[in-house]
Amino acid sequence: MSYILWINSDLIMPGNRYIEVILPVKLGWNPVYRVPESVCASDVPEGSRVKVMLQGKVLTGVVSRTGISSEGLKEERIRDILSLETGLEPVSREEIALWRFMSDYYLCTEGEVLKCAYPSGKEYNS
Repeated sequence: MSYILWINSDLIMPGNRYIEVILPVKLGWNPVYRVPESVCASDVPEGSRVKVMLQGKVLTGVVSRTGISSEGLKEERIRDILSLETGLEPVSREEIALWRFMSDYYLCTEGEVLKCAYPSGKEYNS
């Protein structure tokens, strides 16, 4: 499912890096976050785990896409990631592709699949 947001291109700051994050909640879309230099000076690879804020909650999600274009994004609505998590191995591209297939097949969201796929006893909510 894709959403298009219209923007004023004057609002986008050059040099910002954007990523799409799968969060362990029932969302029909994956939110986009900005990666500030203060959190990570290099590129954040696909499959990395990041801490982000969503509706006042700190959640750990998985980076599903990198190099997101600023076209269509409203800068004032994009939040920064809080941190890059290094405690667990990154999720492979194949696993993310499997999650997408499962979400389509079982008519659920990628976040719900992530919540089921995460090791038991671990919490994605902080």
